[in-house]
Amino acid sequence: MHYFIKKYKKLFLFSSYLILGVYTYTLQGKQYINSRISHTEILIPSKVGSENGCYAYNLKYPCIPDGENPSNLVLHENGIELGPAHSAHSQIRKKGKGRFSHWKSDLLYFSSSDNSDPRNNGRKYKVVTTHNIVFSEEIITVNFHQYQISVQGKKEPFTRYIKIENIGESEIINPKVISDNVLDMSSVQSILNGVITDSMSDKEKAIKLWEFVKDNRYNWYSPERKNNLADPVKYFNVYGYEFCSISAYSLEALWEGAGLKGRCWGLGSEHVVAEVFYDNKWHMFDPHYEIFYFCRDNKTIASVENLENNPALIIQSDRKPFGCKIRWLAKLYKNKKRKLNSEIEGGDYVSKHTMNIVLRPGEFLIRNWEIGAKYHDNCYHKEPPVYANGKIVYTPDLTKINCLEGLHKMVNIKLGEGGKGDFGIYIDKPGERSYIIYKVESPYVIVGGKVGGGFVGGGKMYISFDEEDWTKIWEKEEAKDIEHYEEIDLIVNNPTGGRYRTADWNPEFNAKYFYFIKYEFINDSGGKSGLNKVMLSTDIQVAPKSLPALDSGLNNICFSRADNGEKRSLTGNSPIVKIIYAWEEN
Repeated sequence: MHYFIKKYKKLFLFSSYLILGVYTYTLQGKQYINSRISHTEILIPSKVGSENGCYAYNLKYPCIPDGENPSNLVLHENGIELGPAHSAHSQIRKKGKGRFSHWKSDLLYFSSSDNSDPRNNGRKYKVVTTHNIVFSEEIITVNFHQYQISVQGKKEPFTRYIKIENIGESEIINPKVISDNVLDMSSVQSILNGVITDSMSDKEKAIKLWEFVKDNRYNWYSPERKNNLADPVKYFNVYGYEFCSISAYSLEALWEGAGLKGRCWGLGSEHVVAEVFYDNKWHMFDPHYEIFYFCRDNKTIASVENLENNPALIIQSDRKPFGCKIRWLAKLYKNKKRKLNSEIEGGDYVSKHTMNIVLRPGEFLIRNWEIGAKYHDNCYHKEPPVYANGKIVYTPDLTKINCLEGLHKMVNIKLGEGGKGDFGIYIDKPGERSYIIYKVESPYVIVGGKVGGGFVGGGKMYISFDEEDWTKIWEKEEAKDIEHYEEIDLIVNNPTGGRYRTADWNPEFNAKYFYFIKYEFINDSGGKSGLNKVMLSTDIQVAPKSLPALDSGLNNICFSRADNGEKRSLTGNSPIVKIIYAWEEN
């Protein structure tokens, strides 16, 4: 029990929980750890809504609801249990008095004890749920490895997180884990490989790629400037939401990657659609409103020009757009103010973003499926309905000589001698300037974090995004040993909001995908000064649909990484990767 707590406690990074019990079992020759965990979530009054006449709340940590089995969710008001649970919605509406229903995995319908409004009655509400979390661990020492995970239950499980950790003494270059349940979206080529085949016609390829785009995005406010987000790899892996323009640009980029000619049209200033060229004609596909139309022959997919000249193709069609009125859409095509994408945003778009990452010894990447707590938005400042978080955490082992390999830069530095606990990074020559710099890089947008360590003799911490302009985030001038960590959320992410205006795009809060941390040591002539512990914890935003989720039954998991080539650690050891999956069976 104590071994489990020590080993897995820190993996629940955004939740309040209590471990109730642990046991192990073996299935098809592989050992799994099953843990019963109690999770607590505080309800935020401003996020309480109204649905079907009841007060409603979207839970960030979904679990098995009343609609499938009796939910174990317990609702508290100022520490007192409410109920009855599992109440009919009509009874919650008519009688209230604490009745509630955990109707969907992430949706709670409830009432207060005296039927007052929980949004402004000043009381504190929390829910407590119990979960059976299963863990699978795999240790890998090769560049390519396949294995299976068996998930019990008849229904789709809740995949909680996947963790990729470097437990060796050499860096892990571009580690990737894919499952056979989710298409690999880590590059344009991997998307193409999973969506189309060489045997398809150009029309079939165009339709399949349109279906992929519309099925893996949703409409929400833009988190970045369009010329930064118009990239299918970033779009589908980091965010998974945007307006019509980015969906159209991403579709164009995928068509181009498949060898098809594409372009985008702006229909006035209100909508953007994509066109692809095959069979000597242009054909319009709209991933935002999830529609395309046929010409009069009911075989040829219409072009933008066809729809402009004949709006009846839209109005009289049996095909209906998703989320808009038919005549309004037909009017957009008819207004004669359309522009090519080169006139809209300044040119064609190709994918430049990569999901590559290098994990240093002592560094791990964890990505969660549960609803996130931090998100990037430098425009509208509205929380997206579906997104997730993760972390990149680096804690180098300062007792080992290869800990210096994780540094970006060092000046006037030496390692401790190792005797009698004398380990760490210290000033080499007293009286001269001494500092170290770490660089943190992420394929996912950075939305916060915490940095620090154990300072010997005091010190200073700075952050930079270009290695030129440095912002001091902490200082301790006293020659005193101290362990200190500093939040960087308000430095890397925009904390303020406001409806869209050009001035709201603050370059200071543009999306960050890397940063530098400088540890500077007290410059004196006596005593020891340096670090005996380092921790760089970086919060990231991820698109949960792109993650390698598990399904019930046998899951085929594939791990790959780039070859280190001739590069080896000072220890000469090969890389070792540990992969942990956590899920809740249903």
